Amino acid sequence: MFPIQNKSLYLRALLPLIMRQLGDVAGVRTIINTIQTMTKADIVTSITRQTGVEKAVVSTVVEAFMDGIKDAMGKHEPVYLRGFGSFIVKKRAEKVARNITKNTSITVPEHHCPAFKPAKELSSGVRHRS
Repeated sequence: MFPIQNKSLYLRALLPLIMRQLGDVAGVRTIINTIQTMTKADIVTSITRQTGVEKAVVSTVVEAFMDGIKDAMGKHEPVYLRGFGSFIVKKRAEKVARNITKNTSITVPEHHCPAFKPAKELSSGVRHRS
């Protein structure tokens, strides 16, 4: 399967096919058009509305929070947020891969990559949300 960078764009591209298969089902177009991705700016705006704190202050706090997570993960330290999840660094072992254009074997060295493990509360909240 290919990676999907923008799921809402992908689903909007599939809308004509879905409509052709299902007929003109009421609500399908509305559901697909409301799918959005939340950005950092959306998070800042949401916090500003909920707390009444100035947008510049909230933006600075969100940036500092993200920088703290990046710094900790850069040191290979996990970040645990109770009820939300864990930002961890996973170690990937050395492996042999194929360069299909040259038909040769290459060795991918051992490396580390960031990962997120959601907490049970977050996972169950997402699963049970309709």
